Amino acid sequence: MADQPLSRCEFESSDLLVKEDLTLPGDVNAISPVVQKVMRIVNEMGCAGGREFEIELALREALANAIEHGSGHDPLKQIQCCVACDQARGMLIVVRDPGPGFN
Repeated sequence: MADQPLSRCEFESSDLLVKEDLTLPGDVNAISPVVQKVMRIVNEMGCAGGREFEIELALREALANAIEHGSGHDPLKQIQCCVACDQARGMLIVVRDPGPGFN
């Protein structure tokens, strides 16, 4: 999977208020702009229920791990961040990278 492009994230719920599919390079400098965009969505849609700090922290950590372990800090490799907001169920954030994975 390391050389294959990432497929789009697909969410099955038709009740999603917002769905965003973001791609960033395997570079730590790309983390903050993505986090800022996601947090704007979180704040505008009100899907976090007072958990904004936890969402931001978890997202930063997930993106940093994907860049370090999944792309090896290679800016030519792509990290995918899919965000969905459902007022009944909250936020769904998926971070995918081209790394080999682990057990």
